[in-house]
Amino acid sequence: MYENVDVIVFTVSLTEFGTVCYEDEMTNRAWESLECFSRVVNLPVLKDVPFILIFGKADALPFMTKRVRFGTVFRNYSGNDDDCAAIVNYLKDRYLKEYKGTETGKILPVVLNVLDPKAVENVLQIMVDVILEGNTSSFTFKMWDGFNVKPTLFKSKPNHFNDITITRKKGKWGK
Repeated sequence: MYENVDVIVFTVSLTEFGTVCYEDEMTNRAWESLECFSRVVNLPVLKDVPFILIFGKADALPFMTKRVRFGTVFRNYSGNDDDCAAIVNYLKDRYLKEYKGTETGKILPVVLNVLDPKAVENVLQIMVDVILEGNTSSFTFKMWDGFNVKPTLFKSKPNHFNDITITRKKGKWGK
């Protein structure tokens, strides 16, 4: 069933910590997502398959932190509930800790603002590169800098990437 899988793309909404699942209206979506990721990333049949872990809705995270305190959902989070970069780093580390294997370069975390077409294009190209290379080791995580911008509702389309979310270890990735 999984013998021809080149890469797994797992998406996580950065705002789901403030919502519950539709199915039971009790289970926190962030916890369900984390549990699902843990089950999938540790499947023996996928042990050699690279994962791209996309954290989406980065542009909406500042709004959710005003509505719901992150620390009430993730009680061992010790950072500031308004510090979006700290929240993303916490979630990235939390997801990476779920992987129980020993293969390095298996998981590539990406923070994505889908309202930025260039960022989406870059992530799609990274997916192609990961498929061709068979691993994620030539990429490295870079924090999205849009959290330093004061959130504004319904103004212009956000475009807060200094460059892109991912850089190649051998220099900048891009055209």
